[in-house]
Formats: sequence, structure tokens, C-alpha cells
Amino acid sequence: MKRTTIFSQLVINIIIPVVLSLTALAFFNYISTKSILQNSNKNKNSIISNEIKNILQFQDFSLDIIEAGIEARMYDLTYKLVFNYLSDTDEIEKIDLNAIHQEIGMISGVEDIYVINKQGVVVNTTFKKDMRLNFFHFGEKYKNYLLGIFEDKKFHIDRFTIEAKTKKLKKYSYHATPDGKYIIELGFYSEKANKVMDQVKEQLNGMASKHESISKIDLFYGEQNPVSFNNADRKIMDSHLDEYKKTLKNKLPVEFDLDINGEKLHYEFIYMPRKNSELYSEGIIRVISDRTADEKLLRDKLILFVVIFGATILFLFILILNKSKSISNPIMRLAQSVTNISHGDLSARTEVIGNNEITTLSEQFNIMLERLQKSYDELEQKVIERTAEIYSQKEKIETQNHQITDSIRYAKRIQTAILPSDELLDQTIKEHFVLFKPRDIVSGDFYWTGEKNGKSVIIAADCTGHGVPGAFMSMIGNTLLNQIINEKAITKPSDILWHLRKEIINLLAQKGSKVVTKSKDGMDVAICTIDYTNKKLEFAGANNPMFFIRNNELQVIKGSRQPVGTHMLEDEPFENHEMELQNGDRWYIASDGYQDQYGGELERKFMVGNLKRFLVEIHKKPMYSQKEIMNNTIEEWMANTRQIDDILVIGMKI
Repeated sequence: MKRTTIFSQLVINIIIPVVLSLTALAFFNYISTKSILQNSNKNKNSIISNEIKNILQFQDFSLDIIEAGIEARMYDLTYKLVFNYLSDTDEIEKIDLNAIHQEIGMISGVEDIYVINKQGVVVNTTFKKDMRLNFFHFGEKYKNYLLGIFEDKKFHIDRFTIEAKTKKLKKYSYHATPDGKYIIELGFYSEKANKVMDQVKEQLNGMASKHESISKIDLFYGEQNPVSFNNADRKIMDSHLDEYKKTLKNKLPVEFDLDINGEKLHYEFIYMPRKNSELYSEGIIRVISDRTADEKLLRDKLILFVVIFGATILFLFILILNKSKSISNPIMRLAQSVTNISHGDLSARTEVIGNNEITTLSEQFNIMLERLQKSYDELEQKVIERTAEIYSQKEKIETQNHQITDSIRYAKRIQTAILPSDELLDQTIKEHFVLFKPRDIVSGDFYWTGEKNGKSVIIAADCTGHGVPGAFMSMIGNTLLNQIINEKAITKPSDILWHLRKEIINLLAQKGSKVVTKSKDGMDVAICTIDYTNKKLEFAGANNPMFFIRNNELQVIKGSRQPVGTHMLEDEPFENHEMELQNGDRWYIASDGYQDQYGGELERKFMVGNLKRFLVEIHKKPMYSQKEIMNNTIEEWMANTRQIDDILVIGMKI
């Protein structure tokens, strides 16, 4: 576990929670302030929208009164024009409307006549500014309105609307000619209506000055080319037309923000329904708010938080630093004393200062040190005495071990001496190898070879145990084999095993006065007898097989499943195998030490299957090369693993 200081613990447990609390508080304060400002702006825009609605209601009421005195005159004049003066439409586009205008008593500069064809184009008028003006370009709604008048051929009158050219209020009436080819339109100015409109414009324009954050307020009419009711020079920017049309379509407010020359401007389009008007039945209030002050307020709040936050953290840091010193200094002195003790200095004592828990700890620590010093001195004396005793015993053990080792090494010399010499092996088997690797100094594995009655006998034996016990058994086995083969002239492998088993059982039996107990000591043996004259080989095994390779194919000649020694089948004979010899045959007998050795990456046994494949791979090489390869292979296999048993492999080539 990573170590920390008291100061760091105080920082973690005090400053970090404070920092998190202040941060959370500042965050909620910031969000709350922002929400308040947003709600305030929404309420402000809602109030403005309601004020505009009230102003327009006043305007509509005033205009209703003015229009009441105009509509009857417009109806009479329209009837005269449509059914008397302009009923024949063949020359209607060329007729002098000014003469008719004067003849029927229309007021010049105030009342105008328009002739509109089916393409929505003004083809004749007393108001020359609108000549060739295409009314269909005012929008799909206006186009459909005019087309409807062509169809029903009735009198239609609209409320005062803003004229496109003069931006003044003008009241229009419409009636189709009897043949339905043209529309006769009248347009009347009204000074009273213009005064009402000017007053309404003043009120609308004055609303922005009432609210500090409001920059501009406009009321727009029209879908394709929106016109400001209260400010003729103001337009909807092309980049804002989508938001404008979206508001008209959905009848819901649309808001967005822009940063213009460092000013944070907030745009809001508010839908405004209009009554009693076919052409301009709806409008859009555009409110432009300057949110720069709001942004500055939020920024000032953030700066204030940072200042308070920094000052608080600095204060806490200094406070904790001072407090930690008063706590940590005594503890550091105590820790230093503990360090000195860990280095063996029991004379160290910690300074006792103050009157708190650390003071008590320091006092008790010093008392503990005094007791520990006393116990240490007593223990040290005992250690000196015991060390001297152990050293004396160690010298005795080393002397005994040296004597035992010397004895075992001498036993190895004796064991080596009784094993067949290289000269005897060369005489018995001309091409061969013997891989002999004892686990300890002496071995429980041994090999025997000799000639009798013109036959060569080769034996590989694995005695019970290894080291000294195994070596004793190997010497017993070697002595018994000399008697059985050399003295009794027995060369048949199965007979050799039979007599060897009987001799070992008799030799190792422990007889008492009434009971005979039998030891389970014995050996596993593989015996080959070669008759070169008749080109025959006999084999018998006690638990151990023989590997036979001919024409690159390996065969296993299994031994009997019983050892040489005490066994439940000790009265049964061993099986004897006899076969013809051919030039190039290879024969291998071995103990189980090679195949049972642990090693490799997975620390597992070499296994007999691997041994058989290995023998097939190397069997064509010279015998001395096979021995070297087998030795190197088992050494690499063991690597960092200790040898667990004696290893014996004998290879022969006929």
C-alpha cells in the first residue's frame, strides 16, 4: 500500500470535500442565475407581445371607425366603374382612367383606380408608381385571394394595409368585371388612418426604450417579402428568412443567438394573429435583445466564484499546513525512533512534548523500548550461548557428513569397478552405447554383460530405490548374476530371471523364531541373449520391455508384468521371446528413468511415446552419436528440473 503523509491526508479529507462543495454550490448558483435571466427575458418578451397586441387592438378599433365612413363610398364608386364605365373590357387597358377618375368625383392623390389582369399585373392605374406591378409576386396567399375574386365576381373589401411603395396605410376594394377578365381595384388613403398608424408606430418604437435590454422591436407582415409595420427601413435578413417562415408555419416562437461585433444579440420571432383581414391575417413580432449585460453578469459571477474559491483554498491550505505540523512533528520524531530501532539502535528515545494522545503514545513507547532493551539483552546472551552450541554441533555434522560422503564416493568406486568395463562391452557387443546417469553418487540402476557357451548376455536392471539402498541391491544383483550365468552356465533370459528372483527372495527373507516376513525389495530387469552363430536373439523382461527397430519400424517386445523379487505371482515363470537376427537391427533396453524424467516448458514427464519416436529418429546414426544425442536431449529436457531417478539406456546394433 502506498504511504501518505498527515498533510496529504488532511488535504484529501478536508480540502477536496470543500472544493467539491464550493464547486457544486457555484455550479448551481451559475445555473440558477442563468435560469433567472432566461425566465426574465421570456417574461419580458411575453409582456412586450401582449403590449403590442393591445396597441394593435386599439389601432384596429380606431381604424374600424375610420373605415366605416369609407367603405360605403368605395362600394358606390366600384359599382359605377364595374357596371358603367368599365363594363366593356376591350379597351380597358388603354382607357384614360384619370378622366373617369375626375368625372365620377374621385379625390386626386387620395383615391386611386387599378386594373389588374388575370396574370396579376396592373395594366392600367391612376397611381403610376404601381403600373406593371405584379400582385401575384406578393405571395401565394395573395395570388389565391385575387384568383378567388376572378371566380366569384363579388365585391371584396379589405382593411387598411401598408402600401408597398409609400409604406402608408391604404384601404383596398376589389371587384371582377362582368366578363371575369379583369379586377377593378380601388385604393383610398386616409389622413386620419395615417395619424393612427403614426401614433401606433411611435408606441411600438418607444417600447424598446422602456426595456433596457431590448434593442429593437418590429412588427412584420407578409410571407415572401416581409415588410416592417413600424420601421419602413428594416427588413428580415436573408439568413433569417427560414426562422421567420418557420414561425409563420408552426405559429410557435423561434429563438436564436448571434455575436455581432462583440455584442451578444438574442433574436426571437413571435407569431401575431390578426383578425378582420383577408390579406394580412397574421404577422410576426421580432424582438432583438442585447444579452451582452447578461453575459457580463454571468462572467462576473464566475470570476467572483473563482476569487472566493481560490481565497478559501489558500486559507485552508495554510491552516492545514500549520495544524499538520503540530500533529506531524511529534509523530515524525516517533517514526524516526521506530526507524532507529529497526536499524538495531534500541537506545533511541522519543521526546515527550505536550499533553495529548501523542504525548501518551510517546511515553508508552519509551517504556516499551526499555522493556524491549532488557529482553533484547537477555535474548542476545542466550543467542550467544545457543550459537556456540549449534556451531559445535555443526562441526560434528559436517565431519560426519564428510565421512559419509567419502564412504559413498568410495562405494561408487566399488560399484564402478564391478560394472562391465568398456573392453568387455566391446568384446560382447561390437557396436553399442551405454548411457548411465546415476541420480546420486551411487546408483540403483546397473548393467551386466558377459559371454557363456558362445552366447553374449546383456542385462539392464533397475533396483528398488536409488542412492545407497539401490547401490546395495545392484551389488547383490551383480553378484547373483555372476553366479547364475558364469557359474551355473544359465543363458536363457527367462531362466536367468527365475533363478535371480528365487535367490533374491531367499537372500532378503527375514526369519524369526516363528514367522517369516518377506521384503518387497527387488528389481525390474531386461535381458538379451545373443547367439551370433545361429543369428538368434532371446529376450525376457521383468516389467521392462525391449525396443526393436528393423526397416525403420519400431516394435516393442514387452516383458512379463512382475518384478524380480517378492510378488503375488512369484511362482509363475517369465515369458521368453526368441527371434531371428538380421543385419542392421537395432535393440534398446533401459530402465524407466529416461521416460519418467520431468522437464520441458510444462514440467511433465518425457513419456515412453516420445522415447520411441526419438529412437526412430536417431537409430541410423552411429552408436556413439546416439549416446551423445540422448544425453544432450535429456539434459535440455531437465533444464532447471532436478533428476528424479537413475537413468540407464543400452543401445545395440547387430
